[in-house]
Amino acid sequence: MTTQDTINIRNSSISYLALRRCLGVLGLLLPLLILVFNGFEFKSSISHFYYSSSSVFFTGFMFAFGIFLIFYPGRIDESDKISDGWVTTIGGIGAILTALIPTAYCSLSELPILITDELSYFCDGAGLTTQYIHNNSTLSFIHLSCAAIFLGLMGYMSFSRFTKGRTTAKMRVFYKFCAIMVWLPLVILGIKFIFNLEWTPYDVFILECVSLVFFGTAWLVKGKMFERYGFH
Repeated sequence: MTTQDTINIRNSSISYLALRRCLGVLGLLLPLLILVFNGFEFKSSISHFYYSSSSVFFTGFMFAFGIFLIFYPGRIDESDKISDGWVTTIGGIGAILTALIPTAYCSLSELPILITDELSYFCDGAGLTTQYIHNNSTLSFIHLSCAAIFLGLMGYMSFSRFTKGRTTAKMRVFYKFCAIMVWLPLVILGIKFIFNLEWTPYDVFILECVSLVFFGTAWLVKGKMFERYGFH
């Protein structure tokens, strides 16, 4: 192997780690920044911050997730039926569609007959500048499905991909725990929607935050952000 080959491999590894760290930081910062720039005014879900003064952060972060994931090279192993690249590309598309197709402005049970003009009126009254507003249940379902695909596949990456290669037994347990904590809120949300359960006005927001925190933590650790502390 030539010196140039060694340099190329090293540079590739650095960019690889940088992508992982970026994804991890985005996952941890999204819930915090949308709250800060909305004056610490909570919404019922992270998706509903699209209809707030934090709209640009929600949309921008989801696009950033998508772009980073689509360009993430991933682990290449001929024994894998599906490559990392395919998994992250599908997850990235899900993240971008989550931004492009926002959730419904309000619960259909709260305001079932709203049309676009009326929605615009309500948003104008709240001082919002969101360009696309809807209360369509089909679009909302697509939005939720894309968000679930994005987070579900991120859990899969932590559970099945981060645990391969030269990963210690301790770290395999850690990555699988993170994956479970990404998936568990999604399962609880599914049960909540099916049985129409509500514990607090912010159930969805809290559960989404838990999922994002563990998603971000797994990617940061895999990016060797905490290698000096023995986490890698």
